[in-house]
Amino acid sequence: MGLNAVTLEQLVPASRPLPAVDELVAGLPTEAYTTDPEVCARYGADRWPIASKRELLGERVPHPALVVRPSNAEEIAKVLRRAQACGVAVTPYGAGSSVVGGAIPADGGILIDLRRMDRVLEFDEVSLLVTAEAGIKGDVLERWLNERGYTLGHFPQSLHLSTLGGWVATRASGTFSSRYGNIEDIVDGLRVVLPDGELIDIAPCPRRSAGPELTDVFIGSEGTLGIVTEVDVRVRPVPAVRRFAGFRFAELGAAIATIRELAQLDRAPALVRLYDAEEAQRLLEAVGEAAGTPLLVLGWDGDEETVSGQETQAGAICARHGGAGLGSAVGEAWFESRFDVAPLIAAIERRNGLADTIEISMRWRDAEQVYQAATTAADRHASRVLAHFSHVYPSGTSLYVIFTVEAESDAAAEQAYLRVWEDVTTAAMAAGASLSHHHGVGVARARWMAQEHGAGLRVLQAIKGALDPAGILNPGKLLPLGEQR
Repeated sequence: MGLNAVTLEQLVPASRPLPAVDELVAGLPTEAYTTDPEVCARYGADRWPIASKRELLGERVPHPALVVRPSNAEEIAKVLRRAQACGVAVTPYGAGSSVVGGAIPADGGILIDLRRMDRVLEFDEVSLLVTAEAGIKGDVLERWLNERGYTLGHFPQSLHLSTLGGWVATRASGTFSSRYGNIEDIVDGLRVVLPDGELIDIAPCPRRSAGPELTDVFIGSEGTLGIVTEVDVRVRPVPAVRRFAGFRFAELGAAIATIRELAQLDRAPALVRLYDAEEAQRLLEAVGEAAGTPLLVLGWDGDEETVSGQETQAGAICARHGGAGLGSAVGEAWFESRFDVAPLIAAIERRNGLADTIEISMRWRDAEQVYQAATTAADRHASRVLAHFSHVYPSGTSLYVIFTVEAESDAAAEQAYLRVWEDVTTAAMAAGASLSHHHGVGVARARWMAQEHGAGLRVLQAIKGALDPAGILNPGKLLPLGEQR
């Protein structure tokens, strides 16, 4: 099913009508739930631009009939057992920062807001493990660790807008992933409430050989297989040194070859961000440099000796590929503005306009052709297209395509926006890209999951059917409509 002219209600199935609310919330304290229509309506849109724009224009968006705000896993278990018995849809909710519709609720169902579960529960300083509840905000957890001399090293742009549980649900990544890993590299254990209300405890362990790793069942499952309540995460001491460097390249192909070589070193830079000429303009002009060329920003964390050695090695590699050093100022400028999403929000809120970011990943051999295919496709309907590579690995990288559309009306802007998504995703996958690197699937990408996984989709469907036979958890997300069970 295409997205053009669909309603959110068509993308996210409506829930069965709620039975008596008193039955669903029996045993919960009164502060743990509400049916207030005004409060419930506030949960109607996450940060998916389509939902945000429609809400801004005063259009009705799906919203729950009951919001539960649990303070512990047992309260979640009670609600899920009762919801399953009567087939009522349940949407887990962290901070509502999904940009692909992953937190849009089933209309008339139950929403479980985890933000009251926001405590740090244990710090095992010997094992360098912290256990925290899923509703803790990213910046709060990082600040708690920094005060004790440690860091999680997980720095998504949404650090101040997202939760630990949300990172697990979407299989998230952060800007310094080359050093600290992605969320799946940081998680050591989980507590999860299954759709039938059973609580499971996957104890922290550095590695097991006891069958498939169970944490991997839930990391990236987007709240469709269970509700994560606690997470054990690996931490590291705050680095003694953090430094940046910028390099200008005459053409993008040479810069791609450079970051591939850097990624395939024994220790890649902690931060690798390669901007095409269009996106490089803002950063270059911010530090008084002439625009018009691709820009590579590198960053390193560690001790002085290690960082100095890595800087020297990277500088030599960049120079060999034609990179001209710009010093540290451009990297420091990026660091200072790295959490600023105001320009994107302003573009979404602008009359007769919309904007978004599409992130994908691919092998190195396909990187340049994916870039060309994706940006060319976006150019057909967008008024402006920017792009950068980041999150590098020995075998490949990810690519962000950032676009803005402008039209004669908000309805026309939405149609142009949807055509960009359609064309970019289709062209990028045909050129060798995967569907998503770290924003997840939600409703925006669900219809491409069969193309992404082929026969493997049957495995995901089987897991969903086994754990959630009633299909109550976050319906319409991750798996294509009609293929949830």
